[in-house]
Amino acid sequence: GYLIWQELVRYSACLGEDNSDLQKALELMLSVPHRAQDDKFTSSIEGYRGSIHKLGRLLAHDWFSVNFGELVKERYLFLFKARILICKVRRISEDRSVFQLKDIIR
Repeated sequence: GYLIWQELVRYSACLGEDNSDLQKALELMLSVPHRAQDDKFTSSIEGYRGSIHKLGRLLAHDWFSVNFGELVKERYLFLFKARILICKVRRISEDRSVFQLKDIIR
């Protein structure tokens, strides 16, 4: 389905037609799988009080080394539009982990 949209956007541009609405629709379609994956991660965060969706869009998430004075620990960080959540990862099974909230940076 995506290839058809990409071709439609490309040929519309070649014909000199305004394809801004088609381009926006294509970008939305391409973002759906990425956002679904992000939702899978954020739904596994434990210990956050309130609605995680009020933090805004999830911009990035990944492993980081966090310094606690002399001590360095591996943590999983979630960068939202409004906050950064620092989590400790607890593996539940081979294919599932939960993220225990340890700190919030405003």
